[in-house]
Amino acid sequence: MNTQTIPGQAKRKGRVAVLIAGVSLILAGMLAMLYPFHTYIRLVKYLGPALFINGCITLILAYRFPKGSDSRNWMLLKSALDLGFALVLSFNPFLTFIAFPLLSGPLIFCSGLAKIIGGMMIRKEQNAWPVSLSAGMLFVVFGLLLTRASYGPAANVSSLTGLFAIILGILYLSDSLRSNLPPQRTDQTGIYSGK
Repeated sequence: MNTQTIPGQAKRKGRVAVLIAGVSLILAGMLAMLYPFHTYIRLVKYLGPALFINGCITLILAYRFPKGSDSRNWMLLKSALDLGFALVLSFNPFLTFIAFPLLSGPLIFCSGLAKIIGGMMIRKEQNAWPVSLSAGMLFVVFGLLLTRASYGPAANVSSLTGLFAIILGILYLSDSLRSNLPPQRTDQTGIYSGK
């Protein structure tokens, strides 16, 4: 078995996962805009368990990085954030239904800050840090908008969530397609060689 192909296979699987996530977010965003009230009920019902699962997966994946690496620390921070909000959203469903935007707005805002900090931390280790930084800024803006929308009807929250999902899905799609391009090679002078 050739061990040189394993990193390439992992990258391809990662690209496919990001592509699937992007398409799924775009479709979910469109459904949220078409059926806002049903979307709101489902967001309230499934966000806590989804954050718990995501937090556990992120925690497991964090330990694949070397101890003390910025990528590992960033993933541990994100995992703790997701697990903390999952507990808050899961233990009181009635309160969650009433105060969903007030609870999820700060969650998304904090997730955005974590993505921005993480993007800055991993810029030396990975070349995908601009995507993390862009997603973080999107999360921060959306978290603020969602917190502000909490004083309006539930349909506003769902429509805003749908728009956020579509934009995030497009960002994921572009990242997936961008990562399929061959790396640019430069010659000794730093000029692109086109090879």
